[in-house]
This record gives sequence, C-alpha cells and structure tokens, in this order.
Amino acid sequence: MAAFSDHKVWVHCVVNYRVSAFLYHYQLIVQSATEEQARKVILPSWQPNEVWQQFMAIPREEVALQQFI
Repeated sequence: MAAFSDHKVWVHCVVNYRVSAFLYHYQLIVQSATEEQARKVILPSWQPNEVWQQFMAIPREEVALQQFI
C-alpha cells in the first residue's frame, strides 16, 4: 500500500468483509488513524458479526502490521 500511496488502490474480496476488517486495522496501525477515521473504511451497509468484531478488536500490538510502521 505504501508503494502506491500517491495512487488510488482498489482492494476487494467477494463481499468486502475481509477488506473492510483488514483496512480498518491498516488505518489504525499504519496510518495512525483514530477509531472514528478507521471505521470510515468499513463497508457502510456491513454490520460485523461476532467473528469479525473479535478480529477487529485484536490489539494493535498483536497485529502483524506492526512491522510496517
């Protein structure tokens, strides 16, 4: 993502749940976004179920994206 920081990047999956969840973590950890800012990348119509809520609640210290900061 950093290599294309001056371009728009299209990232998707079948229903965009995974993309929403991973971009949420990316925004929080790599982009240092606030919780409110990070939630803006989540697909607006998606209400994460318990599995996705647990994934999104993983503390930034435990997310492998730490290596990219």
